[in-house]
Amino acid sequence: MLEKAKKVMTDDPPAHPVYFGMISTGRKFVTQKDFDTIAEKFNPLCADMESAAVAHVSGMNDIPFISVRSISDNGDKSGIASFLQYASQASLNSFIVVSRIIKARQM
Repeated sequence: MLEKAKKVMTDDPPAHPVYFGMISTGRKFVTQKDFDTIAEKFNPLCADMESAAVAHVSGMNDIPFISVRSISDNGDKSGIASFLQYASQASLNSFIVVSRIIKARQM
């Protein structure tokens, strides 16, 4: 699934950059300070609060899983403001990527 996603994004790149790599995940909102600490050890592209749970359940049930994240905010006090500013574009970016992955998988 990951290789198909990489191929789709390479063959027809969207307007915004798409990155492939590790993300960190946890049980709480990750501040910039938290992320800096995590980044020193694991060097993830971003942090979220949902992906690991879905990946774990998928893995336990032998269900293929890929996580698509679109960044809409940062981990500091301006997170809400940046979310409001970028949520629409982040949603559109995710839609484009997921749509292409689904279309490629159906081929």
